[in-house]
Amino acid sequence: MSLPYPINIPKVLEELGWLRYLEVSSMTLILFDYSLTFNEEVRFIWSNGWRKKPLITGLFVINRYLPIVAQSFNVYSRLNPNVTYNVSKFAVAYWLIGTSISQLLVTDSIVWLCVCALYGNAKKIRYSLLALFLTSIACGILVLGLVGRHSKGTNSIAPGINACLVYTPFKNLWEFWVPILVYETTTLILVSRKYYEYVTKAIHWNSPLLEVILKNTFLYLAIVFGIYIGSSVLWSMSDPLSGLLDSTTVAMLSILGNRMLFNLREEGMRGDGSGELTESPESQRTRLETLDFS
Repeated sequence: MSLPYPINIPKVLEELGWLRYLEVSSMTLILFDYSLTFNEEVRFIWSNGWRKKPLITGLFVINRYLPIVAQSFNVYSRLNPNVTYNVSKFAVAYWLIGTSISQLLVTDSIVWLCVCALYGNAKKIRYSLLALFLTSIACGILVLGLVGRHSKGTNSIAPGINACLVYTPFKNLWEFWVPILVYETTTLILVSRKYYEYVTKAIHWNSPLLEVILKNTFLYLAIVFGIYIGSSVLWSMSDPLSGLLDSTTVAMLSILGNRMLFNLREEGMRGDGSGELTESPESQRTRLETLDFS
């Protein structure tokens, strides 16, 4: 399907080049992190009674492997010089949106569990935050549906130049991030409150596991909040600039979520259930606080 009107082809090709570089870079980052943390996956997930904790195991599997599958297809659809219109339509309209929202759901579910743990699983916090989370996702999907139904794309930018491209303006698409940012801001405020109490020693933390949850969740939310702000700005622009951070966002959500789960499992294995540490050695390889990949 060709374009119904002329576009600035050199500018679009340059922007598509940036997008492709980021797609490949994100895929490389995911695989690189996978190779570095595979031993931790075996130790903290598969060798640690994974059948007894199906929720955590399920969240990890999706958070770990969905981005690998998703990015593989994204790279194929973006770099394939002979991409068809049907593949382009599926890649942009269904695959990219579906996998990105799924990744967002999984990673923020991990954050929801952590925030609930910091507040002692109080029902008021648990259910109020869950309702806000589900509402924000539903509102975001509604915005995507309303904007997306007016969008049109192509697989042929010019004769002999094939690429996935949405050529209609993404009017108000940035509003997708508004409810998401409301939820992220709420969780960041809740965690910041606990972090302030921790730093000022307003409360006594007798559980190393809770300290790990606090530090990791606070850092995760701070990083992700910045990424979401950047994405909301880009989504107010035209394609392909609007999608520059999509692959990076998915990669960072996956990596940060995995490392958070590794840290929680590690600290849980080091404790005897009463908050006291055992003599088990502490691994520093997957500390989210430093994001040390070495």
